[in-house]
Amino acid sequence: MILVWLMKATFKEKIKIFGSDDASNPDDEEELQKDKTEQSPNDPKQAQKTLFDAILLQDLANAVYNVMPTKLGDRNYWENFAKKTGNIAKTLNNRLKELFGKNPEIFDNFLTSLRGNIHQSIKEEEALDMIISHIITKPIFDAIFGDNIQNPIAKALDKMVLELSNLGLEGETKDLKNLYESVKTEAARAKSQKSQQELIKNLYNTFFKEAFRKQSEKLGIVYTPIEVVDFILRATNGILKKHFNTDFNDQNITIFDPFTGTGSFIARLLSKENDLISDEALKEKFQKGLFAFDIVLLSYYIALINITQAAQNRDSSLKNFKNIALTDSLDYLEEKSDKGVIPGFEYLFADLKENKEIKNTVTEQNIRVIIGNPPYSSGAKSENDNNQNLKHPKLEKWVYDTYGKNSTAKVGKTTRDALIHSIRMASDLLKDKGVLGFVVNGSFIDSKSADGFRKCVAQDFSHLYILNLRGNARTSGEERKKQGDGIFDSGSRATVAIIFFVKDKDAPNHTIFYYEVEDYLKREAKLNSLAGFENLDSVPFKEIVPNDKGDWINQRNDDFEKLIPLKRDPKLKIFNTIFDLNSNGVASGRDPWVYNFSPNALKQSVQNCIDTYNADLKRFNERFREAFKQRTAKDKGVKPADRYKHLSDQEITTDKTKIAWVQNLKTQLIKGKKLDDFSQEKISVSLYRPFNKQYFYYERELAWSFYSMKKIFPDKSVRNVVINTGVGNGKDFSALISSEIPCCDLLFHNQAYPLYYYDDLGNRYNAISGYALNLFRRHYKDDSIVEEEIFYYIYAIFHHKGYLEKYKNSLAKEAPRIALSEDFKELSILGKQLAELHLNYESGEMHASVEYNLLENAEVEGYYDVVQMTKKGDRIQYNHHITITKIPQKAFKYVVNGKSAIDWVIRQLD
Repeated sequence: MILVWLMKATFKEKIKIFGSDDASNPDDEEELQKDKTEQSPNDPKQAQKTLFDAILLQDLANAVYNVMPTKLGDRNYWENFAKKTGNIAKTLNNRLKELFGKNPEIFDNFLTSLRGNIHQSIKEEEALDMIISHIITKPIFDAIFGDNIQNPIAKALDKMVLELSNLGLEGETKDLKNLYESVKTEAARAKSQKSQQELIKNLYNTFFKEAFRKQSEKLGIVYTPIEVVDFILRATNGILKKHFNTDFNDQNITIFDPFTGTGSFIARLLSKENDLISDEALKEKFQKGLFAFDIVLLSYYIALINITQAAQNRDSSLKNFKNIALTDSLDYLEEKSDKGVIPGFEYLFADLKENKEIKNTVTEQNIRVIIGNPPYSSGAKSENDNNQNLKHPKLEKWVYDTYGKNSTAKVGKTTRDALIHSIRMASDLLKDKGVLGFVVNGSFIDSKSADGFRKCVAQDFSHLYILNLRGNARTSGEERKKQGDGIFDSGSRATVAIIFFVKDKDAPNHTIFYYEVEDYLKREAKLNSLAGFENLDSVPFKEIVPNDKGDWINQRNDDFEKLIPLKRDPKLKIFNTIFDLNSNGVASGRDPWVYNFSPNALKQSVQNCIDTYNADLKRFNERFREAFKQRTAKDKGVKPADRYKHLSDQEITTDKTKIAWVQNLKTQLIKGKKLDDFSQEKISVSLYRPFNKQYFYYERELAWSFYSMKKIFPDKSVRNVVINTGVGNGKDFSALISSEIPCCDLLFHNQAYPLYYYDDLGNRYNAISGYALNLFRRHYKDDSIVEEEIFYYIYAIFHHKGYLEKYKNSLAKEAPRIALSEDFKELSILGKQLAELHLNYESGEMHASVEYNLLENAEVEGYYDVVQMTKKGDRIQYNHHITITKIPQKAFKYVVNGKSAIDWVIRQLD
């Protein structure tokens, strides 16, 4: 078969994967391959340059002088400026640490004030980032927008920068001030509202993301398209009229944007163009009826300017927008820091109290409308980034107590999900009456982990309106095409939905209305459709009646519960199952380091990781351990389990070409545990992706988790087979057998069901339970049935079209179950034959119709190298030497985890 030849070519090619950390979504192969080849360590000499040496300053000046007069809104301009700024920020960070190291009381009091007035969990690095952001961006805003930037945060940071200048920072920044004066002169061209709006958008989408990458990645920040903003505003106003007989002009309608970003929701609400706030109501609404929060300094500044200008364009007598705070909207349940600053430093941080007062004012308001774009990100893509999101333990517990307990799935991700937190917060603030209008990650609509959430919001809110804009880029094949474009372009790969949740305690009935855009739509078509909807009455909704399991769409088959479960689930009280043991696949958290086609390349990457870790451990013990211990003590409010989150970039190597960190490796470093030397005996073979084997370093300390895999494959000498199953992320249920250690992303959310398992002494046991064996023997009245027959019967059932079609929705949301067929023996034989075909695909016979060309010089070095394979019709162009033709069409129809077997091989070779 064609897979045989392609897989042999894989090993002849001997692809070498350079070390980097694993992607946040290991199923995202494009990101994974990019990570595997990324290697650009910083030049240590560069880091030693002074803050604004002649070269850096001249580069920055040239960029501004050459482009500023004509291209203030140009995307490339801001990207180029941002890259240079990012380097300056790193150097400025080191300079500030030097100054604060000599004057620790100033920074300690600054940090204390931030924790008391903004967020109690702000870390030292985040406080430094805030000062750096202010130093770099404040002059830009002053140059373009004048005094509109004045606010409590800017005043406090201005005082801090002045204090730092007295300590010697002025020498490094005075030349930059001259540069900003030039910016101010040229920025006069961008004084129209249109050009300023375009400038704000490009600042947010390009400059911010590049210059302050960590903050952007942490919060999943994207600029909301104006069509989405305007639709949410129109629809919300319509809901107020329909359900409460009022509108935005009502002085009793207080509006809150808890994740304001650039302030576009409130700015567009105030705009004359949308005609949602009358001239008579404008002043009252602007001064008393609008509130906005954001946790990111640059967003806060831009939002303040944007909202202020939107109001002043209609009434020039209005002053700066006052009801905006730099704070975390999700810490409303958390304990607040009451620690004050040391006497003598109050003057530096008094302005921050005004910020806290604004935040406290919101809690006293009778909020009736909450609108916005909650954060999409769950935090750092890898532990190398040292970029975890702020934690909200009390909110997380509240989410579990309200949403999580009603779920039949594991709720870990749900209780930590920023969207779920945001809706919980909004629900609490709205109390018993009001409207929530968000643009969100729409995965909750049909995910199995959000069933408890769906059940609860259907009870908490009287009316739910969901517009599914689709665009899930994590699907594949034809389904990916049907999803259409994402409305955020590359800003998000997730399904995007617009939701309106209405609270009305007096509503007699609770309703859910759902609308889904058509297949194959481009981004422009989706946005145009939103622009065409006057309000929700224009949307062709269908009413949904949820089932008892909390399904809104793709509801499960009730008969599925009558089948025999494969795996135990104490939460659901499922104990009588077919298997005594099952396991996730191995999760490394650093795939490019511990997987490779070449055993030699694998040895090198593992050795590099071990050497870097052990060197870091030695350096940490000698230079940082005592200070770290004091900084993360219990009396500092740090839980022992969270200490790893407080390791700084100075205390560990974050260079992705030298090591890949995951949580447990950081924990080992804190415990002082050294990594064992590299061992050739730990190199095993893994089924990494369907029909794609790679060498794997089977060492627990270099993996995120082995789950129960050590009981299934204790070491590489053990022979076993497992049925791997997976479903989700836009992919239908799949099953694939393997005789090698499965990766956790072999199939999406891979679950492995073994034929055997082993105890710690090496004794082997059948994984098919005694309960299942007795059940099958009694049902078929045949005591000769053995466990192996049941195992292969299951594999046959998992490939039966009737089973897959009938229980498609159930298999997408629950662990698999099977029925007892009349054709047990025949199906068991077919299952074993299919298993042998899948297990031995590398040595199977070539299909009679397939042809390929191999020249006499096929052994020449580079003959099998692949730049990019192409597939068209019945042929594959492997490279400019080799073409494979006359491939039967049915070979492309066997789909595993969303792709054909051939596509999986091609993808791994590209």
